[in-house]
Amino acid sequence: MEDVQEEDALEEVKYSLLEKYPDAFLFLVKAKEVDARIQEDIAQLEELRNFVHAHHDYSPPIIGIVTQVDELDPIYDAEPPFGEEKEEHIQEAVTHLDNHLKNSLPQIAGTIPVCAYLAFKDEEIVYDRRWNIDLLLDFLLDHLPDSTWMSWAKITQAAEIQKKLLVL
Repeated sequence: MEDVQEEDALEEVKYSLLEKYPDAFLFLVKAKEVDARIQEDIAQLEELRNFVHAHHDYSPPIIGIVTQVDELDPIYDAEPPFGEEKEEHIQEAVTHLDNHLKNSLPQIAGTIPVCAYLAFKDEEIVYDRRWNIDLLLDFLLDHLPDSTWMSWAKITQAAEIQKKLLVL
């Protein structure tokens, strides 16, 4: 059991942000739910960002992420690369979330659609439907402080990140 310091989840997150602040806020929303309680969630995100700025004099970038895009219509088009009709529905979801975020948080870095579905059997990947994860990683790295890049490259031993750092 973890010790809980505050009464509600938002206050608990704030409490944890007193000591350390995030490099970025990732705002994940399922593609089929880009309207579900979105204003309340965005208000809490704005409150957290303002809290970080007030306590650490830093405003982390906000990146919207539309998840599970493979579940949008047409459902028979579930394998990346997606067809034109699916791409249109993905773009509609991205635009919708992006507009919601920009109406409240004009400084949002952007919104990226992804699919991260993997299936495992006996600890082996047996089905891989990941899409746009590399784009998300590149976008994220473009919006993070350089010190975060260094730490991330060391921890993950990611060759692509290390190459990108050498170019800079």
